Amino acid sequence: MTGTAWWDEVEVREHRDDPLAIKLLSPNYRGEITDEGPEAVRVVAETSNLKDYPVSNGDVTLYWTMVNAGDGAKVASGTQAVSESLEDVLHMPGASLTSGRYTIAVELRKNDTGEVLSTKSCEVVRLAGIPKRTAYIDEHNRLIYEGKPFFPLGMYWGGVDEESLGIFADSPFNCLMPYHMISRDDMDLVDAHGLKVIYSVKDCYAFLGHLGDAIKTEDDEQPFIAKKVEALRDHPALLAWYLNDEAPLTQLDRLILHKEWVEELDPNHPTWSVLYQIGEIGGYFDTCHAIGTDPYPIPEKPAAMAGEWTRKTVEAMHGARPVWMVPQVFNWGAYREEKADQYRQPTIEEVRNMTWQCIAEGANGLIFYSWFNMYLPQRNAGLDFESYWPQFKTVVQEVKDMTPALLSVDEPPAITTDDAEWLNWTVKQVGTTTYLIAVNNSPEPQETTFTLPFEPATVTRFGTDKAIPMAEPKSLRLAFDPLGVWLCEIGDQ
Repeated sequence: MTGTAWWDEVEVREHRDDPLAIKLLSPNYRGEITDEGPEAVRVVAETSNLKDYPVSNGDVTLYWTMVNAGDGAKVASGTQAVSESLEDVLHMPGASLTSGRYTIAVELRKNDTGEVLSTKSCEVVRLAGIPKRTAYIDEHNRLIYEGKPFFPLGMYWGGVDEESLGIFADSPFNCLMPYHMISRDDMDLVDAHGLKVIYSVKDCYAFLGHLGDAIKTEDDEQPFIAKKVEALRDHPALLAWYLNDEAPLTQLDRLILHKEWVEELDPNHPTWSVLYQIGEIGGYFDTCHAIGTDPYPIPEKPAAMAGEWTRKTVEAMHGARPVWMVPQVFNWGAYREEKADQYRQPTIEEVRNMTWQCIAEGANGLIFYSWFNMYLPQRNAGLDFESYWPQFKTVVQEVKDMTPALLSVDEPPAITTDDAEWLNWTVKQVGTTTYLIAVNNSPEPQETTFTLPFEPATVTRFGTDKAIPMAEPKSLRLAFDPLGVWLCEIGDQ
């Protein structure tokens, strides 16, 4: 909107951002240490706001202590200099701890005076044995469902109905995220179609005002959430809880509380949140177990935004959270009707490109936005669903076919190539087979050479027996079409 505004009684004050932030990197799920590990607790200390004081990294030191929360006994302590990167990982005891809860406190002190500029704390808990859970996040950031690695492939929905679920179930998708808080009968219907639900409790904040009289004040939030979680936490279709849809960091305290409530109410399922606030994404670290961002570039911005946002999200989480990205598969014209003719549906080539960009940059799941923008005539801005849907399914099928590689934790070989802004790439390994995922995120043709540490026996396009010739015994030269994707299967023996 446009207009004019006036302010009076203006007062200007000096404000200094907190010079210290910490994130618990390991254990990466619920702060829990089990008999399986981790061997060490790792906490990253971020001191990028030192310039506000002003001191440099050489003027301060990090001091940490680990205390048994039960008897108050100090079990470990240490100090660490602040590096020039202003991101320093502190290492502490892990699996060697006895059962119980432990508080970790980190102080940032000035070297000359000993003044404490900031103190932050977090908790870990050492469990006896290994808990049995329906779904959880493992140390590799994989979702484990009923004991097996699970790659979430889904779409955003509104509500659910038999007809839509029948169409959707005949696809490679394995889950959906309905915006509506669907009933237990609806959950039964989803389960009957062999699908899982990421259940939304993202509207359960008084500051949103979305639930009317049901949640008028903050005091109404916990009872409402408890009723929902207790009613559905045992349902076989439940995969995870959706906690936050783009709420601002000004509500950080509420976001953390909601995560803690759901965590306590349901120990058997993780939580997920999605943000567009890419520049602030690190601030959401403690608000969920899995996180995602939603880059929607087409047609106004480059498709490369999908990979860029994924990379920034992974980096902001220090690799300590699963990243379930939300690729664009809708026409902005459905939301901007006054100039709808300026927008269009992403082409299938663009959708495939953005999908593999996300995976190449570290996505552990994909929940596309959205089913209702594709299926419902009143929301799809004139899309020919009957034509588009089968093509889109081929993109998702390709991802599903590669999920054994995407979920593998086998160590991949050290393949190298020149850095290029147009290139998103990664390498996966399953046994003796290597998978190279390489994406040209630009609208121009490109070429690059990948250097392998071995002479492969075979190199083929993934899913085919079509051989890819080697430029030299250990050099794989790939020519990319505009927005082209190479999925290569490399046999090393």
